[in-house]
Amino acid sequence: MRIFKHNLIIILLFTLNFILFINGELISLLVGSAAIGGFSSLIGIGYQYKCYYLECCDQKWIRIDKNNLTKSLNSMIYGQHIAVKQLSQLLSGHLESVMKKTSKKSLVLSLHGWPGVGKTYIGRILTDNLFEKGIGSRYLHHYIATVHFRDPRLIEQYASDLNSWIKGNLTECSKSVFIFDEMDKIPPSLLNVIKPYADDNAVVEGVEMTDAIFIFMSNSGGNEISKKTLDHLKSSKPREQLSLKDFDKILREHSVNDGGLKGSSLIYHGLVDAFIPFLPLERSHVQKCIDDALKLKKETNYGIAAHFNEISDRIMEYIDFVPEDNPILSRTGCKSIQKKLSSIIQDLTAGEDENDDTL
Repeated sequence: MRIFKHNLIIILLFTLNFILFINGELISLLVGSAAIGGFSSLIGIGYQYKCYYLECCDQKWIRIDKNNLTKSLNSMIYGQHIAVKQLSQLLSGHLESVMKKTSKKSLVLSLHGWPGVGKTYIGRILTDNLFEKGIGSRYLHHYIATVHFRDPRLIEQYASDLNSWIKGNLTECSKSVFIFDEMDKIPPSLLNVIKPYADDNAVVEGVEMTDAIFIFMSNSGGNEISKKTLDHLKSSKPREQLSLKDFDKILREHSVNDGGLKGSSLIYHGLVDAFIPFLPLERSHVQKCIDDALKLKKETNYGIAAHFNEISDRIMEYIDFVPEDNPILSRTGCKSIQKKLSSIIQDLTAGEDENDDTL
């Protein structure tokens, strides 16, 4: 009878413990010497129930589908044959080593190019193909320079906080993804704190840190990338003939001399696995972005189908193409197309409503 009461108390405590999972944080209840042999089994069952409903760092919530990732990169990123090839190889290779538990180093990538060319979209494609919850995953950590590190006077505090965030998140889930946006605006030396987590065979406080992915996104080098691309196109050469080696020197020089990687230990120790150029988009690429936006909008607004061509033309009028004497490259890529689309649809809808009122 005493054993029955003993077990009943433990079950009640565990049930309360499970109820307190609400935000995914297990609130520990000390049961001390009351723990018996069956208690560890209950813990295991509780963990399974928790991870059935709440995101955990396991196979249910983190899936590694290299083939679908490559397919998504090829079908959803326009005009970036260099970036797509490099990212497909690097991400697939890293994820395969993580899957086989043979990873020796976190993957560190530096993406460069003008706004609107697909850098941010890469992060979305990766997380959609890695995490069940996509960009809503608790294992995706996105830092924006002008939001998280905007005051240069607080560099020491930022560094301390960043170190704690990375260590804590990697301890919770080694497969976490860290994205740093606006790298050209991040204070130099801040990212030195990443070095211990990006090193070969990294172990921090007894925990292996070799499965993570760090992605740096920057406009740095964008003008030089665009100039190189423009000169190539002016020579009547196919865009696809441009290769990574054509931009390697440009990217390394700007990474060393500009922005958040300037003088960093990541550069000094060669821990950035690849510097990847994103080429400026041409009119045909922007048109594909507009078509995608229209198709997506059509799903919730059937009335726009009759205005596709008109809407498309009006959006294109807003796009700034350069250079002035030969405007073939979009200065802002596909950036803000969605906002322009919404504005134009509102104008069209308002016009139709006015016509209805006059009938």
